[in-house]
This record gives sequence, C-alpha cells and structure tokens, in this order.
Amino acid sequence: MLKSILLCVIAAIIMVFADSINIESPTSDKYFGPGSVIGFKYRVQKGGNGLMKQASAELVNAETNERVPSFPSMKWSMEKSDVISRKWKVPNKVKAGAYKLVITGEGIYNDVSQSGPKAKEMTFAPAEVIFHINSVRKTN
Repeated sequence: MLKSILLCVIAAIIMVFADSINIESPTSDKYFGPGSVIGFKYRVQKGGNGLMKQASAELVNAETNERVPSFPSMKWSMEKSDVISRKWKVPNKVKAGAYKLVITGEGIYNDVSQSGPKAKEMTFAPAEVIFHINSVRKTN
C-alpha cells in the first residue's frame, strides 16, 4: 500500500516538473478562409525530470479526425531551438469546419521506483488548439 502511494506521488512529481509543449499560435476559436496564411508556433518549455527528446505536429479535422496532408512538417528535436514555427496557406480544397492542431512529444524520465535511477521512455500529454476554416475566401 505504501509503495503504491509512493509510486503515485513520484509519477505526479515527474509530470509536474517535466518538459511541456505550449502552443503560441494560432489561438483558439480563430476563423480563417481559403487563401489565408496561418502562422503556427509552439515552444518546448524545459521543466526538469521528464526530458522531451522529440515532438511533432499534425493538423486534423476536429469532427472526423482526418489528417490534413498538405500541413507542413513541424518536427522538433533536442538539437533544435525551443521554438518551432511555420506558415501554411489554407488550400482552396480544404473543407470548412473545425480543425485541431495536435502536438505530441516523446522523451525519457528517471524512474526511481526501482533500486537506483533508470531511464524510461514516456509520452507527454499532447497540446491542442482548435480553430476554424470557413468557406469564405479571406486574407488574414
């Protein structure tokens, strides 16, 4: 029982003090039309126990979860700057609706529940933001 409680506390501390992903743009509930240029930007915040090694982004339709294939690569690794940004021009063929930018990260943490620290792989909680693409052509 005590061991279970201790393991839960250790896991919570690792998550609180782990690296994290913060989406800086676009902000929630923005509207864009075909031909609009959207600036995408995210930052990896260093936090300590959980070390992010890589992150990547994808754009999906929020209703269907269908991935948008024309979305540019936004991969991050430890060797790069903490900020990744890209611009994307909304194609005319993208259907109107809500879209979700999803950024996921992979990394390691030191597991101290065994005898001595041991690096283990972990998946970071994804960062998400929802914005909208309408059918009216407009420029932002």
